[in-house]
Amino acid sequence: MPVTAKERLPAVARRLHDLPFCLAALYHGFRCLVDRLHLDSGLHLESVKPGMGTIFLALCDEDDCNVKHLVRRLCIPNATLTGLLDRMEKSGVIERCPCPDDGRAFRVRLTPFGRSLEPGMRRRHQHAMEILQAGLNESDASELDRLLGRVLTNLRTDEERWRVELKQERAKARAKKFSRQRNRRRD
Repeated sequence: MPVTAKERLPAVARRLHDLPFCLAALYHGFRCLVDRLHLDSGLHLESVKPGMGTIFLALCDEDDCNVKHLVRRLCIPNATLTGLLDRMEKSGVIERCPCPDDGRAFRVRLTPFGRSLEPGMRRRHQHAMEILQAGLNESDASELDRLLGRVLTNLRTDEERWRVELKQERAKARAKKFSRQRNRRRD
Protein backbone atom coordinates (compact mmCIF):
# COMPACT_ATOMS: atom_id res chain seq x y z
CA MET A 1 0.00 0.00 0.00
CA PRO A 2 1.46 3.43 -0.93
CA VAL A 3 2.56 5.76 1.86
CA THR A 4 0.61 9.01 2.02
CA ALA A 5 2.25 12.42 2.28
CA LYS A 6 0.94 12.74 5.83
CA GLU A 7 2.54 9.41 6.82
CA ARG A 8 5.93 10.62 5.55
CA LEU A 9 5.86 13.54 8.01
CA PRO A 10 7.52 13.27 11.43
CA ALA A 11 5.10 12.37 14.26
CA VAL A 12 4.77 15.95 15.56
CA ALA A 13 4.13 17.30 12.07
CA ARG A 14 1.50 14.58 11.47
CA ARG A 15 -0.41 15.73 14.54
CA LEU A 16 -0.12 19.38 13.48
CA HIS A 17 -0.94 18.56 9.86
CA ASP A 18 -4.59 18.30 10.84
CA LEU A 19 -4.58 21.36 13.11
CA PRO A 20 -6.45 23.56 10.59
CA PHE A 21 -9.15 20.90 10.28
CA CYS A 22 -9.33 20.51 14.06
CA LEU A 23 -9.67 24.27 14.53
CA ALA A 24 -12.41 24.41 11.89
CA ALA A 25 -14.25 21.53 13.59
CA LEU A 26 -13.90 23.29 16.95
CA TYR A 27 -15.27 26.52 15.49
CA HIS A 28 -18.29 24.78 13.99
CA GLY A 29 -18.84 22.69 17.13
CA PHE A 30 -18.67 25.84 19.24
CA ARG A 31 -21.07 27.58 16.88
CA CYS A 32 -23.56 24.74 17.33
CA LEU A 33 -23.13 24.96 21.11
CA VAL A 34 -23.80 28.71 21.03
CA ASP A 35 -26.91 28.12 18.91
CA ARG A 36 -28.21 25.40 21.27
CA LEU A 37 -27.57 27.49 24.37
CA HIS A 38 -29.25 30.44 22.69
CA LEU A 39 -32.37 28.40 21.95
CA ASP A 40 -32.41 26.86 25.44
CA SER A 41 -31.92 30.20 27.19
CA GLY A 42 -34.98 31.91 25.80
CA LEU A 43 -32.89 35.01 25.05
CA HIS A 44 -34.38 36.67 22.01
CA LEU A 45 -31.33 37.99 20.18
CA GLU A 46 -31.15 37.81 16.41
CA SER A 47 -28.11 36.28 14.75
CA VAL A 48 -26.11 35.40 17.85
CA LYS A 49 -22.60 34.66 16.65
CA PRO A 50 -19.51 33.33 18.42
CA GLY A 51 -17.68 36.30 19.84
CA MET A 52 -20.78 38.26 20.79
CA GLY A 53 -20.92 36.69 24.24
CA THR A 54 -17.30 37.62 24.81
CA ILE A 55 -18.00 41.23 23.79
CA PHE A 56 -21.14 41.31 25.91
CA LEU A 57 -19.39 40.01 29.04
CA ALA A 58 -16.45 42.37 28.48
CA LEU A 59 -18.91 45.28 28.39
CA CYS A 60 -20.65 43.97 31.52
CA ASP A 61 -17.28 44.13 33.28
CA GLU A 62 -16.11 47.39 31.70
CA ASP A 63 -18.90 49.30 30.01
CA ASP A 64 -18.61 52.44 27.89
CA CYS A 65 -15.21 51.72 26.40
CA ASN A 66 -13.42 52.64 23.20
CA VAL A 67 -13.67 50.17 20.30
CA LYS A 68 -9.85 50.09 20.07
CA HIS A 69 -9.75 49.01 23.72
CA LEU A 70 -12.12 46.13 22.94
CA VAL A 71 -9.96 45.06 19.96
CA ARG A 72 -6.89 44.88 22.20
CA ARG A 73 -8.65 43.32 25.17
CA LEU A 74 -10.52 40.64 23.24
CA CYS A 75 -7.92 39.98 20.53
CA ILE A 76 -10.59 40.23 17.84
CA PRO A 77 -9.65 41.83 14.51
CA ASN A 78 -11.17 45.29 14.10
CA ALA A 79 -13.24 44.30 11.04
CA THR A 80 -14.67 41.26 12.86
CA LEU A 81 -15.46 43.31 15.96
CA THR A 82 -17.18 45.98 13.85
CA GLY A 83 -19.45 43.38 12.22
CA LEU A 84 -20.36 41.84 15.58
CA LEU A 85 -21.02 45.27 17.09
CA ASP A 86 -23.24 46.13 14.11
CA ARG A 87 -25.41 43.07 14.82
CA MET A 88 -25.46 43.73 18.55
CA GLU A 89 -26.49 47.33 17.93
CA LYS A 90 -29.23 46.24 15.51
CA SER A 91 -30.53 43.89 18.23
CA GLY A 92 -30.66 46.79 20.70
CA VAL A 93 -28.06 45.29 23.04
CA ILE A 94 -25.41 48.00 22.65
CA GLU A 95 -25.15 51.54 21.44
CA ARG A 96 -22.21 53.37 19.92
CA CYS A 97 -21.52 57.02 20.46
CA PRO A 98 -18.70 59.28 19.32
CA CYS A 99 -15.64 59.30 21.54
CA PRO A 100 -15.12 62.77 23.05
CA ASP A 101 -11.32 62.22 23.13
CA ASP A 102 -11.01 61.14 19.48
CA GLY A 103 -13.46 62.35 16.84
CA ARG A 104 -12.75 59.32 14.63
CA ALA A 105 -13.35 56.74 17.36
CA PHE A 106 -16.47 55.36 18.99
CA ARG A 107 -17.32 54.25 22.48
CA VAL A 108 -19.53 51.22 23.06
CA ARG A 109 -21.93 50.68 25.93
CA LEU A 110 -24.73 48.35 26.86
CA THR A 111 -28.26 49.67 26.53
CA PRO A 112 -30.70 49.18 29.41
CA PHE A 113 -32.07 46.21 27.43
CA GLY A 114 -28.54 44.82 27.08
CA ARG A 115 -27.91 45.25 30.80
CA SER A 116 -31.13 43.34 31.53
CA LEU A 117 -29.72 40.33 29.66
CA GLU A 118 -26.64 40.03 31.89
CA PRO A 119 -27.92 37.38 34.37
CA GLY A 120 -29.07 35.07 31.56
CA MET A 121 -25.88 35.60 29.55
CA ARG A 122 -23.72 34.84 32.59
CA ARG A 123 -25.67 31.61 33.23
CA ARG A 124 -25.29 30.67 29.56
CA HIS A 125 -21.56 31.40 29.69
CA GLN A 126 -21.16 29.26 32.82
CA HIS A 127 -23.04 26.40 31.14
CA ALA A 128 -20.79 26.67 28.06
CA MET A 129 -17.70 26.58 30.29
CA GLU A 130 -18.95 23.43 32.02
CA ILE A 131 -19.52 21.72 28.66
CA LEU A 132 -16.20 22.82 27.17
CA GLN A 133 -14.16 21.86 30.24
CA ALA A 134 -15.86 18.53 30.95
CA GLY A 135 -13.23 15.86 31.47
CA LEU A 136 -10.38 18.36 31.84
CA ASN A 137 -8.62 18.72 35.13
CA GLU A 138 -7.09 22.05 36.16
CA SER A 139 -3.71 21.10 34.67
CA ASP A 140 -5.30 20.07 31.35
CA ALA A 141 -7.30 23.30 31.18
CA SER A 142 -4.19 25.36 31.93
CA GLU A 143 -2.15 23.52 29.29
CA LEU A 144 -4.92 23.88 26.72
CA ASP A 145 -5.13 27.60 27.46
CA ARG A 146 -1.36 27.94 27.07
CA LEU A 147 -1.25 26.02 23.78
CA LEU A 148 -4.23 27.80 22.26
CA GLY A 149 -2.66 31.08 23.34
CA ARG A 150 0.47 30.12 21.44
CA VAL A 151 -1.54 29.25 18.31
CA LEU A 152 -3.38 32.56 18.61
CA THR A 153 -0.07 34.41 18.95
CA ASN A 154 1.19 32.64 15.82
CA LEU A 155 -1.92 33.73 13.93
CA ARG A 156 -1.59 37.33 15.12
CA THR A 157 2.12 37.46 14.28
CA ASP A 158 1.46 36.14 10.80
CA GLU A 159 -1.39 38.61 10.27
CA GLU A 160 0.85 41.49 11.34
CA ARG A 161 3.61 40.28 8.99
CA TRP A 162 1.07 40.09 6.18
CA ARG A 163 -0.22 43.61 6.90
CA VAL A 164 3.32 45.03 6.85
CA GLU A 165 4.06 43.27 3.55
CA LEU A 166 0.76 44.47 2.06
CA LYS A 167 1.50 48.04 3.15
CA GLN A 168 4.98 47.82 1.57
CA GLU A 169 3.57 46.41 -1.67
CA ARG A 170 0.97 49.18 -1.84
CA ALA A 171 3.63 51.82 -1.20
CA LYS A 172 5.77 50.38 -4.00
CA ALA A 173 2.77 50.34 -6.35
CA ARG A 174 1.98 53.98 -5.52
CA ALA A 175 5.60 54.99 -6.06
CA LYS A 176 5.67 53.15 -9.39
CA LYS A 177 2.42 54.80 -10.49
CA PHE A 178 3.70 58.22 -9.44
CA SER A 179 6.95 57.62 -11.33
CA ARG A 180 5.04 56.62 -14.50
CA GLN A 181 2.84 59.71 -14.23
CA ARG A 182 5.88 61.95 -13.74
CA ASN A 183 7.62 60.38 -16.73
CA ARG A 184 4.52 60.91 -18.91
CA ARG A 185 4.42 64.58 -18.00
CA ARG A 186 8.06 64.94 -19.05
CA ASP A 187 7.34 63.35 -22.42
